[in-house]
Amino acid sequence: MAVDLAQDHRVIVPDLRGLGLSSKPADGYDKKTQAADMTGVLAALGVDQIDLVAHDIGTWSLSSSLRSIRSGSDGWC
Repeated sequence: MAVDLAQDHRVIVPDLRGLGLSSKPADGYDKKTQAADMTGVLAALGVDQIDLVAHDIGTWSLSSSLRSIRSGSDGWC
């Protein structure tokens, strides 16, 4: 799916903390920290508008990120 989307979208596919090639710290696996990780990645990349797709455990990080974005607590709104 990412390959198809990349034809006309910027596609960012980060690993969640502790998964894939990401670092594996001893803590920070809660939803709030995972959401902060994702919003931090997007901010570091200068992303100011997003269409989101999530899968598996990424969906709970996504739901926390959406609450943060909606509330404006991350500075996006």
